[in-house]
Amino acid sequence: MKYLKDNVYIDLVDMNKIGSIPSSSDFSKYFEQVEFKDEDFTTKNFAPGSGGQSTFYKMLIGEITLSDMLEK
Repeated sequence: MKYLKDNVYIDLVDMNKIGSIPSSSDFSKYFEQVEFKDEDFTTKNFAPGSGGQSTFYKMLIGEITLSDMLEK
């Protein structure tokens, strides 16, 4: 996933240590702010394919919030 590769991984490893593997606890801090539930994952909130992936990515990086994109 783009978020893990381009945002989280690069932030976790020293640029001289590309290829090293951070622990799962290192990654977990990047998901603490995520506040959605299983029932939030609908095809209306996250359309199948690249559109839904883009919405999910924007949510993870804080460009949009859960209330911006949930079903009304």
